[in-house]
Amino acid sequence: MNMAEIEISIFQKGYLSRRVDCLGTPRRRINTLERTRNQKRCSIMWQFTTNEARLKLPHLYPDIQNGRKM
Repeated sequence: MNMAEIEISIFQKGYLSRRVDCLGTPRRRINTLERTRNQKRCSIMWQFTTNEARLKLPHLYPDIQNGRKM
């Protein structure tokens, strides 16, 4: 996933999943979320530690010390 897809997913889960009564409502929700995320300086962590990579991507990072693929 790239950054744009992640941000769109955040918008969908946070604001766009609710019922929409008129077209102005999602625009206001999106503007509010955008302002909030910009003020908090939200960012995406792209780096993993080796242990995190082994947990999240076991098919790519086998556990060599214990001689097994997780």
